[in-house]
Amino acid sequence: MNIAELRRLEAKPPLAWNIEDIVAAHAALPELLKALEWQPIDTAPNTGEPIIIFNPHNKQPIEIRPADGEWWRNPISGSCTPTHWRPLPPHGGVDVG
Repeated sequence: MNIAELRRLEAKPPLAWNIEDIVAAHAALPELLKALEWQPIDTAPNTGEPIIIFNPHNKQPIEIRPADGEWWRNPISGSCTPTHWRPLPPHGGVDVG
């Protein structure tokens, strides 16, 4: 079960869940939580999707940037040396843009 499948399950009324749904969601939790952990920057995607980056050298060490191959460039200073990244957490069905 991935995040999209979990979202579909989440959309069902809880009383409509069957035991297989519950077991699958429970089994998927460790993998889903691991996917949201900080990861080394060299594993960051190059998809254009927004990601969260951690740069310990900035006054504001955590930023959201598009993972588009140019995401390491700071629009003010021209450079950025993040050490880690993580995906944005699920947004609960809210349209974020």
